[in-house]
Amino acid sequence: MNFSYWFKNWSLNYKLGYGIVRTGVRTFYKKYQVEGIENIPKNAGILFAINHQNAFMDPVVLSCQLNQNAYYLARADIFKNKLASKILKSIYILPIFRQRDGVNTIVKNEATFNQCHEILNNNGYVLIFPEGNHNNQKKLRPIKKGIARIGLGAAEKKSFKKPFYIVPVGLDYSNHTKMGASLLINIGKPIKLQDYYSKFKTDANSTINKLMVDVKTKMEDLIVNIQSENYSTYTNLIWILNNEINSNTLKSSLKKQQNLVASIEKIEKNNTEEFEKLIDHSSFICSFLEINNMRPLHLYKKISYPLLFISITFLTILFPIHIVGLLSNYMPYKIPELIVKKKIKDEHFHSSIKMSLGVILFILFWTIQSIVIIGVFGIEIGLAYLISLPLLAMLNYRLMILSKKIKGMINAVKNAKNADFNKAKEMYVEIKNLV
Repeated sequence: MNFSYWFKNWSLNYKLGYGIVRTGVRTFYKKYQVEGIENIPKNAGILFAINHQNAFMDPVVLSCQLNQNAYYLARADIFKNKLASKILKSIYILPIFRQRDGVNTIVKNEATFNQCHEILNNNGYVLIFPEGNHNNQKKLRPIKKGIARIGLGAAEKKSFKKPFYIVPVGLDYSNHTKMGASLLINIGKPIKLQDYYSKFKTDANSTINKLMVDVKTKMEDLIVNIQSENYSTYTNLIWILNNEINSNTLKSSLKKQQNLVASIEKIEKNNTEEFEKLIDHSSFICSFLEINNMRPLHLYKKISYPLLFISITFLTILFPIHIVGLLSNYMPYKIPELIVKKKIKDEHFHSSIKMSLGVILFILFWTIQSIVIIGVFGIEIGLAYLISLPLLAMLNYRLMILSKKIKGMINAVKNAKNADFNKAKEMYVEIKNLV
């Protein structure tokens, strides 16, 4: 792991957060991938235009991939507390006022915009969420003009002699709240603001509008963008056809999802009868699988009894190790789960809290356990135990996943002669043929 960031001229709080997130994404997500990092221009002021699906997780997962500190804008009301304001500013978060705050946003935001201009002029990074709020649906909501005004405003202050860029970024989560999901950080080709300078001088409003259309188009290309009012039908179909979508890379999986969404949109637009069938079939399948604790793969994949036997045997043999893994790792895993469940109403914040708090608690609990073992058995056994803890955690997690797979296979065997199971299988084939 690279610790060179500790020697950068960043605030201590930012370095700590950077380290926690870099560690967290490697453990919280089963698979994550960064595409297009080479698209980020060097030695230039850059505005990153990012889709906003997962609250605080969105800026931090991108920030920890960058080689310099990044500033980003957050709603001004979270700065009201003096201590909170001090902490937020120490990790380079800047306040942005919205109309709902009941203030003159143009006047109130002028200081923040001026600070952004200065950051860009010094070849800094500013992360902006043009949608203006977060929502975990896989679609791009209407975007606001602030990012264009900041970028072109910075250029205007430098008499349009300095290049600035907007870099579109698409974040795609397979699940927004659960550990073990996948995350694609999809960085697109930069938009060169110099291309808009001459027209901006003569017609600022139309130039800003044109730039926002271009930003929106670029962002849409980087994400799954479901604009239909029948949103749940689309997500159900994506889940059901997961086997058809899965690829070796998250980027190619995204492309397949985009193609699937386009196919469903075409059916919804041109063939009402077929789309109604998709709604009915997908709803039935999802309901049946959820009730019986099964997954879509059980609809098309025959159960291998030898594999089931081997899996059960393997889990049985490793059960003692599984218990040790649970005892040594359960608390730091479970505490964040309980906190977000009981205390955090907005589920958009669940994953970022679970990830960051989990990293801190695992380090704390492992340290305490190792000190106890050293005190009882000596330093050699204590250090060996400390080294084994991450391995135990990974193995324990794999065994938990294996136990869920075994349960699903057993349920599939139990339902083999179930009329609804066979009906769901037939519906699955019909869905595949339709889309």
